[in-house]
Amino acid sequence: MLDVKIDYHERVPINVCVSRIHEQPVHSHNDDLELIVLLRGSIKAIIGYTTILLKEGETLILNDRDIHGLYQTEEDNLVLTVHINLRYFRKYNKASYDSFFLMAATYLNDEPYDEPVEEMKSFLFNLSTLMLDRNTSDDTLEVMCADFLDFLLNNFQYFYCSAAGSRHFINRYEGKNNQAQAFRMRSLMYYLWDNYDQKITLKEYADETFINMYYLSHMIKTSTGLNFQDLLNFTRVEQSEILLLETDRKISQIALDCGFSATRYYEKYFKLWFQMSPEEYRRRNMRRLTIPFDETPLDSSEALSAINDYSSRGRAPSKERTSFYTDVIEIDVARKSHKRKDPFLSIFAWDYDNHHHDDHFDKDLQKLQSSFRFCAPIRDSQDLNDRLMTFLQEDDSHALLLTSDYISLASNFANQYIDDLVDFLRSSHISHINIYISLPNNIPAKKVRKNSEMLIRKGKEADCRITIKEYLHCRFDYHKRSYFLDSIYAVPWIIHNSLRNGHSQEVVSTIYDNYHEYRRQLNGGCGIITDSGIRKPSYYAYQLLSMLGKDIIYDSEDYIVTRKGNDIICLFYDYDPEMIRKIDDYSDWKRLSVLRFAARRSREYKLDILNLEGKYNVTEIRLDNECCIFCKMTDLGMPGVISVEDEKLLRDYLKPAVKFSYLDGHKESSVFDIQVPRFGALCLKFHQIVD
Repeated sequence: MLDVKIDYHERVPINVCVSRIHEQPVHSHNDDLELIVLLRGSIKAIIGYTTILLKEGETLILNDRDIHGLYQTEEDNLVLTVHINLRYFRKYNKASYDSFFLMAATYLNDEPYDEPVEEMKSFLFNLSTLMLDRNTSDDTLEVMCADFLDFLLNNFQYFYCSAAGSRHFINRYEGKNNQAQAFRMRSLMYYLWDNYDQKITLKEYADETFINMYYLSHMIKTSTGLNFQDLLNFTRVEQSEILLLETDRKISQIALDCGFSATRYYEKYFKLWFQMSPEEYRRRNMRRLTIPFDETPLDSSEALSAINDYSSRGRAPSKERTSFYTDVIEIDVARKSHKRKDPFLSIFAWDYDNHHHDDHFDKDLQKLQSSFRFCAPIRDSQDLNDRLMTFLQEDDSHALLLTSDYISLASNFANQYIDDLVDFLRSSHISHINIYISLPNNIPAKKVRKNSEMLIRKGKEADCRITIKEYLHCRFDYHKRSYFLDSIYAVPWIIHNSLRNGHSQEVVSTIYDNYHEYRRQLNGGCGIITDSGIRKPSYYAYQLLSMLGKDIIYDSEDYIVTRKGNDIICLFYDYDPEMIRKIDDYSDWKRLSVLRFAARRSREYKLDILNLEGKYNVTEIRLDNECCIFCKMTDLGMPGVISVEDEKLLRDYLKPAVKFSYLDGHKESSVFDIQVPRFGALCLKFHQIVD
């Protein structure tokens, strides 16, 4: 059974316990609020769709509807747990019974704000001390607990879905004084919990509550960051947890029972929040459902001593901490993988003869071809057929990105290009190809479309379906400068677009910047290498993408795990859509440079790799400000030209930070503490050693 009843020994339904927790089953407490303060060590907590690492001094609120479990780590732990029966205290404030309390990062005026968290810990310590002391009247305990629930209502019920994570909530402390809106949101959530299995609409709820539908829609969006339908589907997915773990119903039946019109919609939204399918969630947690509670409680005097010992240390929250909680990522390498549908890699093509040709060009060309295997110089139409098309066939890639005007459908060589491409398709038996073309400003769109239609028609004759997309207005091209692609900030953007959009990028990267300004270190071009041969962070972003295998084990919003032969490759990146919305401002290098002083620091993760058996060489590749030519040039005041000596230093030392280690999966723990740089990326490659 999921529901575990709390045995309240006192007349007032409050329970306090200090214990060493080894393992708990997945469970919930109907009508009971559970609050946790970690007094020592660390512990892994699974709460619904997220798994976090609780560290010393961190606090957690578990609502009566939350399915959760706690598990020990490699560290010893000491945990203060307080249970409060909400049904009993409903007589003081009905809202506390109907509310959803959120323990998450708290913000005031977009700055981290820890004061409510510290106040809550003081409340819990005082309440726990009085409970354990056993010399306090029941009336005093009851009044104090009622005051505490009022405090929670005022500080921990204002949640917003962060755009950066799309499945992570934060507290918006600015809303604490808007009690009218809080009441409306409580009423809405209670309505959703009662009717999630029905076909309900925003208009129906607005009519029922006599609230203007457009005002209601705006209120939901500003309060939660989600629209009504997404909030409803989030509620349905949460409710489905109980059916997954307490029944043996089929997934299709659970989808219907929770109000989804089709199983595919249920699976889509479930995976959005839980990062796994309903089947995998059921399989993973059924084992955790049947294990017994394994914890060692302290007696009253020991518990009091532990609380006083923690309080006397006066541990204040670190201002350097990276986030509110550390996410735990469990990677089961034995999990069944699936083939990626679209290739991750872009194909670059450029006019070889028209580029300023020097020794740096030849050396970089060799490195690019050996590192990426998807770059080719194009001299003429025949060369396109011989080089680029050969790669397309050998690498199983069905996405071709053309960036040079010389080979675009707008050029004077279009007819010859079309004939050569169709001949290649006819001989290679490729059934479908996507072609992305950039449109020069001086070529009429009508001409390109005419040639595109001709190519599509001839493709049908060769039994190949050709899809063509045009870039009418590239944000970054030779005609509009932006320093974004010169900087580390482009790394997560490139990775995100390559993984999520299947090459549907608004920016077309080229190999080199605008060669007409040769020798200038940075000119706001769209190349991945400067004209003087210095590799930009975007170069390394594509290099990390090229390391990924075709078998996907996990594919989350912040990371992807792939298998390549016997090797496991984990790629983490810090993508921030809020930053991308200001992308047009980055033609001013000074505006872009201030991002390096952003308040939020590296993202912390506890990476727990399961079933990693055997011996491995582990390579860690880190992309951060230290490999960013833009950051180094801004430190110098963005000079147009630098000395030959400084240029050589930049070329030699602007490289990713690389660490090597050894792991024996049979003898050692496969748990890693990793930090993903702000606006950067980190790759872990586990290369199996064959004896």
